[in-house]
Amino acid sequence: MNCVGSTARRSPALPGSAAYTASKYGLLGFSRVLAEEMRPHGVRVGVISAGATDTPLWDAMPGAPPRERMLRADQVAEAALLMAALGPNATLEEVSLLPAGGIL
Repeated sequence: MNCVGSTARRSPALPGSAAYTASKYGLLGFSRVLAEEMRPHGVRVGVISAGATDTPLWDAMPGAPPRERMLRADQVAEAALLMAALGPNATLEEVSLLPAGGIL
């Protein structure tokens, strides 16, 4: 099981994003507990903490970073596939995926 989080949980606080940031912290904590609970059953749990990704979320945000510098949604999906494709004797529980220019 893969979850998509955000680097908002570790980057400088963004004014106006309290609920969003809190939900990403919560998702990470939830996934860590779930990973431990499901490990004996052979279920792997991982979180992709994605940086700025070009989605409609940015449409309503004034001063958003340039969309062409953001990750594409298909790149986040590729990371999820990488996590899922690992053999049964390995698990990738947390991945930080950033645009090539770093946190935008």
